[in-house]
Parts: sequence; structure tokens; C-alpha cells
Amino acid sequence: MRSKIVILIALVLVACQPNEKQISTNASAGNDSLRKELKGLTQELRAMKALMENQKKSDSTIIIDQKESPKISKKSQEIQSKEKREIIKKEIKPKEIKPTEIKPTEVKPTQTKFVDPRQFEKIYYYKNSKQISVYISPRKDERSVMKLYDLKGNLTYEFESVFQSYTISAEIKSFHSNGAVSVVTVHTNPGASMYMYESTYSFSDQNEPLVKQELKFPATLDDYMDSDSKWNKETKKWEK
Repeated sequence: MRSKIVILIALVLVACQPNEKQISTNASAGNDSLRKELKGLTQELRAMKALMENQKKSDSTIIIDQKESPKISKKSQEIQSKEKREIIKKEIKPKEIKPTEIKPTEVKPTQTKFVDPRQFEKIYYYKNSKQISVYISPRKDERSVMKLYDLKGNLTYEFESVFQSYTISAEIKSFHSNGAVSVVTVHTNPGASMYMYESTYSFSDQNEPLVKQELKFPATLDDYMDSDSKWNKETKKWEK
């Protein structure tokens, strides 16, 4: 039994050892297979290399386009902006602004100088009538005229007031109830003289002269004794 087992093991060992010819044949077949695989791998590597090169070119083109595209876009924007500005300038015209006319404010000076009321025109009427009793002209060239009229409008007497180097000032002192002048005084200042003069005139209710009294200041007794004069209607002159 033991011998049978040993023989069986020996047979198995002999069967398991490879034949040299078979090994050589198998090695040759394996080399051919490897060559084919290597050739196939080489072709695949070349194809992959070519594909990678094409991919690089494509990527570089995309990168260049991406770098240049902003420049073109910016230039296009500048052109569009310039065109828009030109259109706006043509469409929107600046409004003409006229300078505002400013009128100077009239400032009236404060009147501090005494205003003589005799420089204004004055008119007095007869009572309940449109007939003028007295007319006093405004002062012109430092002169003014006082004119007296009767009820028919006739000039009965005239005074002149002067305000220059010498002064003659006529002033109404009173009126009759009908509006006629009753009394007028005339003050005379010769200027260079040491004397002043005052004349008092009385009138009727028709503004007709009646009596005149002339005094010199300072006055003497003789001046008072010979100071009155009467009006002559015919000659229209004063008589002592």
C-alpha cells in the first residue's frame, strides 16, 4: 500500500513538470502578444498626445479670445458713449438765459431843510363861489407873485415876493367873511441896510386897496406920524 502511494506521487510530479518545448512555444506566443499590446499602447499614447496638443491649442485660443474680448468691448462702449453724447448735444440745446433787469430803488433823501410854504401854488376863492379871490404862484427863481381879484375876475392888486440877497415877503394876515382879503403885510429887508421895513395893506370885500401904512425899524415918532397912504382908484396909485 505504501509503495503504491509513492508511485502515485511520483507520477503526479512527473506530470506537473513542464516540457521545455512547450515552455519555449508558450514563451514565444507570450512575446508576440506583448508586442501587439505594446504596439497598441504606443498607438494609443500617440493618439492621446495628439489629442492633448489639440486641446492645448483650443485652450490657448479660448484664453486669447477671453483676454482680447474685454478690450474690444471697452472700445465699443467708448464709441457708443461718444455717439450718445453727440446725440444729446444735438437734441438738447442750452436755454438762453437773459440777464435779469434790476431797477435801482429810488431812495428819497430825508428832508431836513425848512420848506417855505410860499414856494407852493395857492388859490383862495370867494365864499360860495368859483371865482378866485387870491392866487399865489409857486416860487420860481426865488420869486413869487400874489394876485388879488374882484368878484368879476378883474385884477385889483399885485404883490411880488423876492428871496435873494435882499428879501421882500408878502403875507396875508386876514380875510373878509366873503373870502376877500382883508389885510396883507409886506416885510422888506434890504440886506446891507441897518433898517428893516414893514408895510400893512388893507382891502375892501372886493379886494380893492384902501389904506397902506409904511414903517421903518427901528422907527421914530415922525415915522408913525407920516406913515399912512390912501389908494386913488382913478390913478391907481398911493397918495399921502
